[in-house]
Amino acid sequence: LSSGLQSPWYLDLKKVLLLSRGVYLIGRIISELLQEEAYTAVGGYGLGGQLMTSAIVATSCPANRSICGFYILEQNELKEDDPERRITSPGDLVIKGYFPPGGCAVALVDDVLTSGKSLGRAIKAVRTNGCRIGQIVVIIDR
Repeated sequence: LSSGLQSPWYLDLKKVLLLSRGVYLIGRIISELLQEEAYTAVGGYGLGGQLMTSAIVATSCPANRSICGFYILEQNELKEDDPERRITSPGDLVIKGYFPPGGCAVALVDDVLTSGKSLGRAIKAVRTNGCRIGQIVVIIDR
């Protein structure tokens, strides 16, 4: 696990998020949860968060809801010449995609939560770039 902890179970929701029915259902359910507030953007950290973000953005459109997506990744995963990059701090995380202007409330998503360390880093990245966290949605809280 990314937290360094060990678990007798391996929970891989990415497999569900790579099935048409799975990605549709997860996107639709979370999109409905987020409709209660007027978030301009939703984002996630890591591959699971990126897949969930895409699912939510895609399923929000038929519901006549406009929401943008962003994703958070390690700086070492970013191409050096990327003009769109937003560096939160040296050696830390980078936000890519459609990140709203400062002061906006955004939603964060994650597939599996173990220790909260990765999610904590994502929260810091969002706050460092001027937005506040309005809601966090996690599918599995280990």
